[in-house]
Amino acid sequence: MGKILTKEVNKVELIYIMKDSTFNVDNKIISIAGNSSFTFNGFTPYPYAAYFLFNDSVRSNLFFIDSGNTDVSVRGFNEEVALSYKIDAEYRASFLPLMTELKGKSQGFVSGLQALENVMDTALKSKKEDSLRLLIRQNLDFQKNYLRSFIEKNTGSYISLWLLYFDLIRFGYSQKLHEAFRMLTADIKSNPIGKAISTMLVNGLRIEVGRPFPKVELLSFSSREVEPISLRSKFTFIDFWYSNCAPCLAQFPELKKIYSEYSREKFDIIGISVDSDQQLWSKTIANRRIPWTHYLDLGGVVTGELSIFSFPTNFLLDSKGNIVKKDIGMDALKELLK
Repeated sequence: MGKILTKEVNKVELIYIMKDSTFNVDNKIISIAGNSSFTFNGFTPYPYAAYFLFNDSVRSNLFFIDSGNTDVSVRGFNEEVALSYKIDAEYRASFLPLMTELKGKSQGFVSGLQALENVMDTALKSKKEDSLRLLIRQNLDFQKNYLRSFIEKNTGSYISLWLLYFDLIRFGYSQKLHEAFRMLTADIKSNPIGKAISTMLVNGLRIEVGRPFPKVELLSFSSREVEPISLRSKFTFIDFWYSNCAPCLAQFPELKKIYSEYSREKFDIIGISVDSDQQLWSKTIANRRIPWTHYLDLGGVVTGELSIFSFPTNFLLDSKGNIVKKDIGMDALKELLK
Protein backbone atom coordinates (compact mmCIF):
# COMPACT_ATOMS: atom_id res chain seq x y z
CA MET A 1 0.00 0.00 0.00
CA GLY A 2 1.38 3.42 -0.96
CA LYS A 3 0.52 6.76 0.56
CA ILE A 4 1.09 10.13 -1.13
CA LEU A 5 1.89 12.80 1.44
CA THR A 6 2.62 15.68 -0.94
CA LYS A 7 0.64 17.70 -3.46
CA GLU A 8 3.63 17.59 -5.85
CA VAL A 9 2.68 14.09 -6.99
CA ASN A 10 -0.52 13.43 -8.92
CA LYS A 11 0.51 10.37 -10.94
CA VAL A 12 2.69 7.35 -10.13
CA GLU A 13 3.97 4.43 -12.22
CA LEU A 14 6.02 1.43 -11.10
CA ILE A 15 8.98 0.86 -13.44
CA TYR A 16 10.88 -2.45 -13.43
CA ILE A 17 14.57 -2.44 -14.29
CA MET A 18 14.30 -5.71 -16.21
CA LYS A 19 11.34 -8.03 -16.59
CA ASP A 20 11.17 -11.79 -17.17
CA SER A 21 8.26 -14.18 -17.71
CA THR A 22 8.11 -15.28 -14.06
CA PHE A 23 7.53 -11.73 -12.82
CA ASN A 24 3.94 -10.51 -12.80
CA VAL A 25 3.34 -7.24 -10.99
CA ASP A 26 1.13 -4.60 -12.56
CA ASN A 27 2.73 -1.31 -13.52
CA LYS A 28 -0.35 0.63 -14.49
CA ILE A 29 -0.22 4.38 -14.16
CA ILE A 30 -2.30 5.52 -11.25
CA SER A 31 -3.70 9.03 -11.21
CA ILE A 32 -4.08 10.29 -7.70
CA ALA A 33 -4.83 13.41 -5.71
CA GLY A 34 -2.72 14.75 -2.86
CA ASN A 35 -2.83 12.70 0.34
CA SER A 36 -4.21 9.67 -1.54
CA SER A 37 -3.35 5.99 -1.54
CA PHE A 38 -2.28 3.65 -4.33
CA THR A 39 -1.74 -0.09 -4.62
CA PHE A 40 0.24 -2.34 -6.98
CA ASN A 41 -0.60 -6.04 -7.01
CA GLY A 42 1.08 -9.13 -8.46
CA PHE A 43 3.63 -11.88 -7.95
CA THR A 44 7.42 -11.86 -7.86
CA PRO A 45 9.38 -15.10 -7.26
CA TYR A 46 12.53 -13.26 -6.14
CA PRO A 47 13.58 -9.69 -5.24
CA TYR A 48 13.23 -7.22 -8.08
CA ALA A 49 14.82 -3.80 -8.66
CA ALA A 50 12.41 -1.00 -9.50
CA TYR A 51 11.62 2.68 -9.09
CA PHE A 52 8.61 4.98 -9.23
CA LEU A 53 8.01 7.45 -12.05
CA PHE A 54 6.10 10.46 -10.74
CA ASN A 55 4.05 12.75 -13.00
CA ASP A 56 5.53 11.07 -16.12
CA SER A 57 8.91 12.73 -15.58
CA VAL A 58 10.47 12.46 -12.09
CA ARG A 59 12.22 9.25 -11.05
CA SER A 60 12.42 8.07 -7.48
CA ASN A 61 15.48 6.38 -6.03
CA LEU A 62 16.02 2.70 -6.80
CA PHE A 63 14.39 0.21 -4.43
CA PHE A 64 13.73 -3.53 -4.17
CA ILE A 65 10.35 -5.24 -4.12
CA ASP A 66 9.80 -8.77 -2.84
CA SER A 67 6.93 -11.13 -2.05
CA GLY A 68 4.49 -10.04 0.65
CA ASN A 69 2.86 -6.74 1.49
CA THR A 70 4.73 -3.53 2.08
CA ASP A 71 3.94 0.05 3.01
CA VAL A 72 5.56 3.03 1.35
CA SER A 73 5.15 6.76 1.84
CA VAL A 74 5.90 9.33 -0.86
CA ARG A 75 6.76 12.63 0.80
CA GLY A 76 8.12 14.55 -2.18
CA PHE A 77 10.24 14.41 -5.31
CA ASN A 78 13.49 14.75 -3.41
CA GLU A 79 12.57 12.49 -0.51
CA GLU A 80 13.83 8.90 -0.32
CA VAL A 81 11.36 6.14 -1.14
CA ALA A 82 11.87 3.28 1.34
CA LEU A 83 10.00 -0.03 1.40
CA SER A 84 9.61 -2.28 4.43
CA TYR A 85 11.10 -5.35 2.71
CA LYS A 86 14.25 -6.69 4.36
CA ILE A 87 16.23 -6.64 1.12
CA ASP A 88 15.36 -2.99 0.49
CA ALA A 89 16.56 -2.06 3.96
CA GLU A 90 19.81 -3.96 3.34
CA TYR A 91 20.31 -2.17 0.03
CA ARG A 92 19.80 1.26 1.56
CA ALA A 93 22.09 0.48 4.48
CA SER A 94 24.83 -0.73 2.13
CA PHE A 95 24.62 1.93 -0.54
CA LEU A 96 23.35 5.18 0.94
CA PRO A 97 26.92 6.02 2.08
CA LEU A 98 28.15 5.28 -1.45
CA MET A 99 25.44 7.44 -3.01
CA THR A 100 26.29 10.33 -0.69
CA GLU A 101 29.96 10.18 -1.65
CA LEU A 102 29.17 9.85 -5.35
CA LYS A 103 26.85 12.86 -5.14
CA GLY A 104 29.72 14.93 -3.82
CA LYS A 105 32.02 13.70 -6.59
CA SER A 106 29.34 14.45 -9.22
CA GLN A 107 28.96 18.00 -7.94
CA GLY A 108 32.71 18.44 -8.38
CA PHE A 109 32.45 17.19 -11.95
CA VAL A 110 29.55 19.55 -12.77
CA SER A 111 31.47 22.49 -11.29
CA GLY A 112 34.46 21.51 -13.43
CA LEU A 113 32.33 21.43 -16.57
CA GLN A 114 30.86 24.85 -15.82
CA ALA A 115 34.32 26.28 -15.25
CA LEU A 116 35.55 24.75 -18.50
CA GLU A 117 32.88 26.61 -20.50
CA ASN A 118 34.42 29.94 -19.49
CA VAL A 119 38.00 29.03 -20.41
CA MET A 120 39.20 30.54 -23.68
CA ASP A 121 42.94 29.76 -23.47
CA THR A 122 43.52 26.54 -25.44
CA ALA A 123 46.40 25.23 -23.30
CA LEU A 124 44.57 25.91 -20.05
CA LYS A 125 41.40 24.35 -21.42
CA SER A 126 43.33 21.21 -22.37
CA LYS A 127 44.72 20.92 -18.82
CA LYS A 128 41.26 21.31 -17.31
CA GLU A 129 39.86 18.67 -19.69
CA ASP A 130 42.63 16.28 -18.58
CA SER A 131 41.69 16.97 -14.95
CA LEU A 132 38.05 16.19 -15.67
CA ARG A 133 38.96 12.94 -17.40
CA LEU A 134 41.03 11.97 -14.35
CA LEU A 135 38.09 12.84 -12.08
CA ILE A 136 35.78 10.64 -14.17
CA ARG A 137 38.21 7.70 -14.06
CA GLN A 138 38.65 8.06 -10.30
CA ASN A 139 34.88 8.19 -9.83
CA LEU A 140 34.33 5.06 -11.91
CA ASP A 141 37.17 3.21 -10.21
CA PHE A 142 35.71 4.12 -6.82
CA GLN A 143 32.29 2.74 -7.83
CA LYS A 144 33.71 -0.44 -9.33
CA ASN A 145 35.92 -1.19 -6.33
CA TYR A 146 33.09 -0.53 -3.88
CA LEU A 147 30.68 -2.77 -5.75
CA ARG A 148 33.20 -5.55 -6.25
CA SER A 149 34.02 -5.52 -2.54
CA PHE A 150 30.31 -5.80 -1.72
CA ILE A 151 29.79 -8.69 -4.15
CA GLU A 152 32.78 -10.61 -2.75
CA LYS A 153 31.24 -10.40 0.73
CA ASN A 154 27.66 -11.14 -0.40
CA THR A 155 27.86 -13.92 -2.98
CA GLY A 156 24.37 -15.22 -2.15
CA SER A 157 22.63 -11.85 -2.30
CA TYR A 158 20.15 -10.71 -4.93
CA ILE A 159 21.53 -7.22 -4.37
CA SER A 160 24.86 -8.47 -5.73
CA LEU A 161 23.11 -9.95 -8.76
CA TRP A 162 21.33 -6.70 -9.58
CA LEU A 163 24.46 -4.64 -9.01
CA LEU A 164 26.29 -6.82 -11.52
CA TYR A 165 23.51 -6.19 -14.00
CA PHE A 166 23.71 -2.42 -13.46
CA ASP A 167 27.50 -2.45 -13.87
CA LEU A 168 27.25 -4.47 -17.07
CA ILE A 169 24.71 -2.04 -18.52
CA ARG A 170 26.66 1.05 -17.46
CA PHE A 171 30.24 0.03 -18.17
CA GLY A 172 29.99 -2.89 -20.58
CA TYR A 173 31.78 -6.22 -20.39
CA SER A 174 34.96 -6.65 -18.37
CA GLN A 175 36.85 -9.66 -17.07
CA LYS A 176 36.42 -8.36 -13.52
CA LEU A 177 32.64 -8.42 -13.92
CA HIS A 178 32.82 -11.95 -15.28
CA GLU A 179 34.97 -13.03 -12.32
CA ALA A 180 32.54 -11.39 -9.90
CA PHE A 181 29.62 -13.23 -11.51
CA ARG A 182 31.41 -16.56 -11.06
CA MET A 183 31.59 -15.83 -7.30
CA LEU A 184 27.81 -15.83 -6.95
CA THR A 185 26.09 -18.90 -5.56
CA ALA A 186 24.52 -21.36 -7.98
CA ASP A 187 20.92 -20.55 -7.01
CA ILE A 188 21.47 -16.83 -7.61
CA LYS A 189 23.09 -17.42 -11.00
CA SER A 190 20.39 -19.87 -12.12
CA ASN A 191 17.36 -17.58 -11.85
CA PRO A 192 16.12 -15.78 -15.01
CA ILE A 193 18.04 -12.56 -14.32
CA GLY A 194 21.19 -14.55 -13.57
CA LYS A 195 20.82 -16.46 -16.83
CA ALA A 196 20.32 -13.22 -18.74
CA ILE A 197 23.49 -11.77 -17.19
CA SER A 198 25.38 -14.97 -18.04
CA THR A 199 24.35 -14.64 -21.69
CA MET A 200 25.39 -10.98 -21.76
CA LEU A 201 28.78 -11.86 -20.31
CA VAL A 202 29.35 -14.64 -22.83
CA ASN A 203 28.44 -12.22 -25.63
CA GLY A 204 30.82 -9.66 -24.15
CA LEU A 205 33.69 -12.13 -24.38
CA ARG A 206 33.42 -11.89 -28.18
CA ILE A 207 34.69 -8.31 -28.12
CA GLU A 208 37.66 -8.65 -25.78
CA VAL A 209 41.16 -7.52 -26.79
CA GLY A 210 42.94 -10.14 -28.90
CA ARG A 211 39.76 -11.54 -30.43
CA PRO A 212 38.58 -10.91 -34.00
CA PHE A 213 35.89 -8.24 -34.16
CA PRO A 214 32.54 -9.94 -34.96
CA LYS A 215 31.32 -9.84 -38.53
CA VAL A 216 28.17 -7.71 -38.65
CA GLU A 217 25.91 -6.36 -41.40
CA LEU A 218 24.39 -2.91 -40.90
CA LEU A 219 22.73 -0.09 -42.83
CA SER A 220 25.35 1.92 -44.72
CA PHE A 221 25.10 5.72 -44.77
CA SER A 222 26.55 5.95 -48.27
CA SER A 223 24.68 3.15 -50.06
CA ARG A 224 21.53 3.12 -47.86
CA GLU A 225 21.66 -0.66 -48.00
CA VAL A 226 22.47 -3.31 -45.39
CA GLU A 227 26.00 -4.53 -46.00
CA PRO A 228 28.92 -6.08 -44.10
CA ILE A 229 31.51 -3.82 -42.53
CA SER A 230 34.73 -3.95 -44.52
CA LEU A 231 38.25 -3.13 -43.30
CA ARG A 232 40.89 -1.57 -45.52
CA SER A 233 43.55 -0.08 -43.23
CA LYS A 234 46.45 -1.05 -41.02
CA PHE A 235 44.37 0.26 -38.11
CA THR A 236 40.62 0.79 -37.99
CA PHE A 237 38.89 2.70 -35.19
CA ILE A 238 35.33 1.42 -34.62
CA ASP A 239 33.27 4.05 -32.80
CA PHE A 240 29.87 3.23 -31.26
CA TRP A 241 27.82 6.39 -30.67
CA TYR A 242 24.42 8.05 -31.00
CA SER A 243 23.18 11.55 -31.82
CA ASN A 244 22.03 12.65 -28.36
CA CYS A 245 25.16 11.39 -26.58
CA ALA A 246 27.10 14.49 -25.50
CA PRO A 247 30.42 12.66 -24.83
CA CYS A 248 30.09 10.96 -28.23
CA LEU A 249 29.71 14.28 -30.04
CA ALA A 250 32.44 15.95 -27.97
CA GLN A 251 35.11 13.57 -29.28
CA PHE A 252 34.39 14.22 -32.97
CA PRO A 253 36.58 17.35 -33.39
CA GLU A 254 39.66 15.53 -32.08
CA LEU A 255 38.85 12.42 -34.12
CA LYS A 256 38.55 14.59 -37.24
CA LYS A 257 42.05 15.96 -36.65
CA ILE A 258 43.52 12.48 -36.25
CA TYR A 259 41.59 11.20 -39.27
CA SER A 260 42.96 13.98 -41.48
CA GLU A 261 46.59 13.31 -40.54
CA TYR A 262 46.81 9.77 -41.94
CA SER A 263 46.15 8.01 -45.20
CA ARG A 264 43.33 5.48 -45.36
CA GLU A 265 45.95 2.78 -45.84
CA LYS A 266 47.26 3.44 -42.34
CA PHE A 267 44.21 4.59 -40.40
CA ASP A 268 40.46 4.57 -40.89
CA ILE A 269 37.39 5.23 -38.77
CA ILE A 270 34.04 3.46 -38.92
CA GLY A 271 31.15 4.96 -36.98
CA ILE A 272 28.31 2.73 -35.80
CA SER A 273 25.32 4.64 -34.45
CA VAL A 274 22.58 3.11 -32.31
CA ASP A 275 20.10 5.91 -33.08
CA SER A 276 16.44 4.91 -33.18
CA ASP A 277 15.69 7.69 -35.68
CA GLN A 278 17.32 7.25 -39.09
CA GLN A 279 16.68 10.86 -40.11
CA LEU A 280 18.31 12.18 -36.94
CA TRP A 281 21.34 9.95 -37.61
CA SER A 282 21.69 11.25 -41.17
CA LYS A 283 21.19 14.85 -40.08
CA THR A 284 23.84 14.60 -37.36
CA ILE A 285 26.44 13.21 -39.76
CA ALA A 286 25.65 15.87 -42.38
CA ASN A 287 25.47 18.83 -40.00
CA ARG A 288 28.68 17.93 -38.20
CA ARG A 289 30.43 17.00 -41.45
CA ILE A 290 31.81 13.73 -40.13
CA PRO A 291 33.93 12.42 -43.01
CA TRP A 292 34.44 8.74 -42.22
CA THR A 293 32.34 5.68 -43.05
CA HIS A 294 29.06 5.32 -41.15
CA TYR A 295 26.63 2.51 -40.36
CA LEU A 296 23.35 2.46 -38.45
CA ASP A 297 22.38 -0.24 -35.98
CA LEU A 298 18.77 0.94 -35.66
CA GLY A 299 17.85 0.94 -31.99
CA GLY A 300 21.10 -0.82 -31.03
CA VAL A 301 19.89 -4.38 -31.67
CA VAL A 302 23.22 -5.79 -32.88
CA THR A 303 25.14 -3.61 -30.43
CA GLY A 304 23.11 -5.01 -27.53
CA GLU A 305 23.87 -8.55 -28.68
CA LEU A 306 27.56 -7.65 -28.30
CA SER A 307 26.89 -6.42 -24.73
CA ILE A 308 27.80 -2.83 -25.63
CA PHE A 309 25.60 -0.61 -23.49
CA SER A 310 27.69 2.49 -22.69
CA PHE A 311 28.62 5.19 -25.17
CA PRO A 312 30.91 6.14 -26.65
CA THR A 313 32.60 2.74 -26.86
CA ASN A 314 35.44 2.17 -29.29
CA PHE A 315 37.64 -0.62 -30.61
CA LEU A 316 40.93 -0.33 -32.46
CA LEU A 317 41.41 -3.17 -34.97
CA ASP A 318 44.50 -4.30 -36.85
CA SER A 319 44.55 -5.11 -40.56
CA LYS A 320 43.27 -8.64 -39.87
CA GLY A 321 40.29 -7.38 -37.88
CA ASN A 322 41.64 -8.38 -34.48
CA ILE A 323 40.89 -6.12 -31.52
CA VAL A 324 44.08 -4.34 -30.45
CA LYS A 325 42.61 -1.85 -27.96
CA LYS A 326 39.23 -1.20 -26.37
CA ASP A 327 38.07 2.28 -25.30
CA ILE A 328 41.37 3.84 -26.25
CA GLY A 329 41.73 7.55 -25.43
CA MET A 330 42.63 10.16 -28.02
CA ASP A 331 46.16 10.75 -26.66
CA ALA A 332 46.88 7.02 -26.54
CA LEU A 333 45.51 6.64 -30.08
CA LYS A 334 47.78 9.38 -31.42
CA GLU A 335 50.76 7.83 -29.65
CA LEU A 336 50.03 4.40 -31.12
CA LEU A 337 49.71 5.77 -34.65
CA LYS A 338 53.08 7.58 -34.60
